[in-house]
Amino acid sequence: MSTGEQATSLRLEGERVYLRLATNSDAENFLKFYRDNESHLAPWDPIKPENFFTIEFWQAYAERLQLEYQNQSSLRLSLFYKENNLMIGGVNFTGFERGPFQNCRLGYKIHHTYEGQGLMFEGLKLALKHLFDEYNFHRCEANYITDNARSGKLLERLGFEKIGVSKNYLHIAGKWQDHMTTACINPSFTDF
Repeated sequence: MSTGEQATSLRLEGERVYLRLATNSDAENFLKFYRDNESHLAPWDPIKPENFFTIEFWQAYAERLQLEYQNQSSLRLSLFYKENNLMIGGVNFTGFERGPFQNCRLGYKIHHTYEGQGLMFEGLKLALKHLFDEYNFHRCEANYITDNARSGKLLERLGFEKIGVSKNYLHIAGKWQDHMTTACINPSFTDF
């Protein structure tokens, strides 16, 4: 199997959701997701580039994430609801650091109508297991805006522990915002 075939065949199955790598044909899915959730995600996202709501932007994005996957520099998965095969979110592992740190960073988002149903929890459990089993990272870090109590509770349920507040951490919704830094240790990490 070629690297490109491996990229498009990665699929993690859960009870109600599945995660997979996006392909160029998912540009419409991304566009619909972000149009449907523009106001919902606005407080938690950076300012969008001018061409964000175009098919070309999302085709280029899908190509980039496939390349990052092949180069093992990120793992960006789309979250789908099994009942209707609708893309309802995304789970992104980025900032891959090897050497003595063995760390990456987690980001995620979910469609506003699917919030509060445990679907992101299910998806993140699947994705974290895959990340730790297949990539053997020692640690995964996740940061959330300090006002985002929902994210804090979700990460706590997944075993992430609070490290502390990072002041002016990311430029989100047009301003620098404080974030709570959390981390989860891989319970099955095997030494390098």
